[in-house]
Amino acid sequence: MPPCASRWRGQCQAGEAFNASSCNRKVIGLPRDTNGHGSHTASIAAGQYVMDMNFKGLAAGGARGDAPMARIALPKTCWDSGCYDVDLLAAFDDAIKDGVDIISLSLGPDAPQGDYFNDAISMMPFHAANRGILVVSSVGNEGNQGSATNLAAWLITVAASSTDRDFISSINLVDETNYTVMHLIPTAHISPAKTVIGSQPAPRVASFSSKGPNALTPAILKPYVTAPGLNILAAWSPATGNMDFNVLSGTSMACPHVTGIAALIKSVYPSWSPSAIKSAIMTTATILDKKWKHIPVDPTGRRGNPFDYGAGFVNPTKVLNPGLVYDSQPLDYKKFLRSIGYKEKSLHLITRDNSTCNQNFSAASNLNYPSITLSDLRDSCSVARSVTNVGQGISTYRVFVSLPAGVKITVSPRILLLKEYGQKMSFTVNFKVTALAKGYVFGWLAWKKGKLRVTSPLVVRVVSSRSGLMR
Repeated sequence: MPPCASRWRGQCQAGEAFNASSCNRKVIGLPRDTNGHGSHTASIAAGQYVMDMNFKGLAAGGARGDAPMARIALPKTCWDSGCYDVDLLAAFDDAIKDGVDIISLSLGPDAPQGDYFNDAISMMPFHAANRGILVVSSVGNEGNQGSATNLAAWLITVAASSTDRDFISSINLVDETNYTVMHLIPTAHISPAKTVIGSQPAPRVASFSSKGPNALTPAILKPYVTAPGLNILAAWSPATGNMDFNVLSGTSMACPHVTGIAALIKSVYPSWSPSAIKSAIMTTATILDKKWKHIPVDPTGRRGNPFDYGAGFVNPTKVLNPGLVYDSQPLDYKKFLRSIGYKEKSLHLITRDNSTCNQNFSAASNLNYPSITLSDLRDSCSVARSVTNVGQGISTYRVFVSLPAGVKITVSPRILLLKEYGQKMSFTVNFKVTALAKGYVFGWLAWKKGKLRVTSPLVVRVVSSRSGLMR
C-alpha cells in the first residue's frame, strides 16, 4: 500500500508481543486484541483479500472486507473486565486528533439509554461530526421493540440481518419410542454441520437485533439501516487461541459492514459531509429480499418495517450514485437539540464549547434527515426537507409516495428541476389524518429520475385530537 496521507498524525504504539516496527501501511495504529472482537470487526470493515478462509470447514472460500484498501487504526477501548467511558473518551480523542475519516463503534449502552449529555457514545460522536468524521455504531442485541440504542441523530446506527448462507446440521432419531433412555449406542445421530446457500429468505432481520422506536427522541428513526450480522466469518486474534478466523453473530458484525461502505464513499467523494454519506447509504437501501418480497423478521417471519431495518438493507452497488442527498451541518444538530428542550447549559455539556445557539427547529422532525417520523400526529402537520444535487448537472426528479394507512400526504413542489451539481432545493411534506389507525403505520417517499430512486421511510403514529389518546 502507498504511504499514509499527510493528514494522518497518529503513531504505531508498541505493546505486549508487538513491536512498533511491526506496523505496516495497513494497520497504522495500536493493534492489540486479547479478545478477538476488535480483530473480527476491523477485518469486516477493511480486511484485505484472503484465500481459503473457513471456520472448522464452514463458510469456506475467499473473502475480503468491504473496503480492503482502507487503513486501520485500533485505539484500545475495552478490556476483559468491560468497556469504560474513560477509555472510550480517550480513544475518540486520539482518533479525532490523529485524523481518521470514519470511526466504527461496535458497542453501545444498555437499553434504555440515558440522556445524550450522560452518554459518552452520544457526546464524542458529536465532536467527531463537528470535524467531518462519520461515526457508525451498532443498534444493540436485545431484540425487543423499543430496545434500540445509540440513538443520537449524528450516528449511523445499524441493525443485523442474515445473508443467504446458513449452517445446517440434521438430527436423525433411531427409535422415537425410547429416545430419552440412556444407551451405550445413542438413539440419535447428529450429522456434521454443512454450509448451505439459499435455503431461506435473505436478508432476514435477526431476532436478536434491537428494534425501534427511538425511546429517547421518537422523531429520529432508529435503526438507520440493516447489514449482514448473522454467522459472519472474519479474522480472529491469535492471542485468543490457535485459529485465524471465527464465525460470530451480532449487530457488532453488522456495524463494520456499513463502516466499510462509508469508507468507499469517502474515498470517491472526500469532501462529502458525514450527513451526505449517511444519506447516500439510507436512500439507496432496499426493503426487499432477494426474491423481491418484503424483508422478514426472525424468528416468526413477520413482515419487517422501519423499526426493524430502518431504511432497509444496505446496497453497496448504488451508494456511489445516490443522485440527491439530505445534508446537515453541525449547527443543525445544535438546533435539533434546542428543539427537544435542551437549554444552553445542557447544550454545552454535549458541545463542550462556548458557542451559543438561539435558534431551534419548530419541531425535531424538521432536522434535514433521510426519513420522516411523526410520533404524535394530530389532524395535520408539515415537515420541511432540503436535498442537494450530487448527480448529473441538469436533472428532473418527480415525487412518488406510498401512503401510511389513514394518512393523506402531499408534497410541494412535486417536481424538482436541478440545473447544476451542488444545487440545493427545498420541499415540504404535508400530512393529514384521514382515519385513526392502531399504533405506528409506515410508508415511503421517493424522488425518481429514470431508474434512480432516492427513497425515505415515513413513520407515523396518529393521536386522537379529541381524546388525546394514542391509538
